Amino acid sequence: MIDDGCLDDVDVIFGTHLQAQMLLGEIGYRSGALQAAPDRFDITIQGEGTGAYSIVIGGELINNLQQIVSRRVDPLDSAVVSICNFEAKNPYNVIANTAGLTGTVRTFKEETRNFIEQEIEEVIKGTCQVSGASYQYTFTRGYPTLVNHEEETAIVTETVHDVPGVEKVTETPPIMGGEDLRSAVHGQTLLN
Repeated sequence: MIDDGCLDDVDVIFGTHLQAQMLLGEIGYRSGALQAAPDRFDITIQGEGTGAYSIVIGGELINNLQQIVSRRVDPLDSAVVSICNFEAKNPYNVIANTAGLTGTVRTFKEETRNFIEQEIEEVIKGTCQVSGASYQYTFTRGYPTLVNHEEETAIVTETVHDVPGVEKVTETPPIMGGEDLRSAVHGQTLLN
């Protein structure tokens, strides 16, 4: 629908992102960055026989990738690199030549996003090179960081108290979850 132009004449959009941690009747707002840019990466490790054991290499890669955020990203900058899937299918008694890892990167700053995208490949390259394996790596960018604008934040904070059932309105810190609601139009996203 968006590709077909349903938001072409929309000036401002308001929405909400449900948060299990928030109580019924509680609304969270924030001016500025609210939700991180959610990106995806896919890695395939190709081992050669028993010399480059793809499962062991994948395990090393999981540990090595964790150093990107803990050692290479400014500790005052929020970032996440998570391996969410690790798969190497073979019968129980056959060493798998191929392993696949899929994960997510969450960032607020574009320069951090770019840095992590490059660092992931450097870590993969080094880990596979030491073990004699080859790899394939793709980084798929999701939506940009969700940024709430000051003007719309002011409108929401002035009017949300009048909504039936709203009992508590609080300013919330940024969260690492991603959201696509406002990738095309500026406005305000609430948490509830």
